[in-house]
Amino acid sequence: MTDPRIPDDSMPLSQPGGDARQAEHTVKEVLRWYQARLAKAGDLGLTREAIDELQDARDQAADDLDLLEEADEDTTVQIAVSYAAKLKELTGT
Repeated sequence: MTDPRIPDDSMPLSQPGGDARQAEHTVKEVLRWYQARLAKAGDLGLTREAIDELQDARDQAADDLDLLEEADEDTTVQIAVSYAAKLKELTGT
C-alpha cells in the first residue's frame, strides 16, 4: 500500500527544468526512506519520540514537495541541495 502523501513519480511539477525534476525525485526518495522506517518502527524498537521525529520529518518533506510545485528557481535549488544532503545522510552514501 502506498502512502497518499508520497506522490507517484509520474506526477510532473508545474515548473519545467532539470533542477525541479531532480529536486522532486530527491524529496520523494527521502519521503520513501521515512515511510519505510516508519513501517518498520515496531520491528526496530523505536521509541515514541523517535517515531514522532520521523513523522515530523516525513511531513516536512511532504510539505517541501508541495512547495516545489510553485517554487522559484532559487527555492528549488535550495530544496534540491538540502534534500540531496539529507538523503546522503540517511542512506550513508
